[in-house]
Amino acid sequence: MKYLWTWNAILALMIIIAGYLLQRTQSNASALAVVAEVPTAVAHTIRQATVQITMIQTQWSEPTATNSDTTQLTMTSHLEQHSDKGIGTLLAYEGETLLISHDHWSAFSSTVDPWTHEICTMAPDLVQFHDANGRFLLEMTGNAFSQLLLFHDGGTLILRAPQSLTAQLSSKAALGDVASLQAGDIVYVAHRQVNQNDVVVMMASEVIAIEPRDNRPILSLHSVDGQTIEPGDSGGGVWLEDGRFVGNMWMTVIEVHRNWWRFYQPVEIATARSQAAGLTEDLLQLVSLFLKR
Repeated sequence: MKYLWTWNAILALMIIIAGYLLQRTQSNASALAVVAEVPTAVAHTIRQATVQITMIQTQWSEPTATNSDTTQLTMTSHLEQHSDKGIGTLLAYEGETLLISHDHWSAFSSTVDPWTHEICTMAPDLVQFHDANGRFLLEMTGNAFSQLLLFHDGGTLILRAPQSLTAQLSSKAALGDVASLQAGDIVYVAHRQVNQNDVVVMMASEVIAIEPRDNRPILSLHSVDGQTIEPGDSGGGVWLEDGRFVGNMWMTVIEVHRNWWRFYQPVEIATARSQAAGLTEDLLQLVSLFLKR
């Protein structure tokens, strides 16, 4: 009888603990759902200042052998078109409109010749702009695009926004104070919905850490609902909860797993963690010197 009472007491205690954990889990899930839901007015403001960028590069393919027989071998090649997608933000600063994006485009780069100290720019053939809903806005040559370059550092690309682009988008982002952020704060990140015609939406992320790197604040983020930053999301804006711009998306954190059933072949898996480059007033002050030239 004594043992029966003991087991009943243990069972009752386990039920109470399970009920408490379930209630806490449901409460946390409800809180996350509220956090993940971006206010409509804020999302609208952000989307109005967001553009989708596509860089297009056309090149001849490697020659391949066709119509081969014992007497003739014909080598043929054809034009191939490669596209590189990302996101940018129109930012108002000191009476000018800047275009902020990432700086690891495969078709666009700028380096300094170590011997002549001249700037060498590799530009795509074409650059296209679409709004957050995927509506076509503008197409320009890669050379014209490169002429707008003001600053780049491997993480952030800053250009003077094309006038024909700003004329079509009346809303511009306002700069927020990235230094006001701390671990645990919530920010909104621009995110393309690939399965819904590349429409850009806002994704809530928690700030995990802020670390200085080359005089720039680097934000380590974790999406609230577990979504991942996908290829083509790079360059997208990072925003305070009041809709002010504080940085651009940089990269997704990748985990490498080795599966024994694949002979320990490494498998890369995208996580809900990402990194973004913060944008500071000091950097924009430097950029403004080029604007005044």
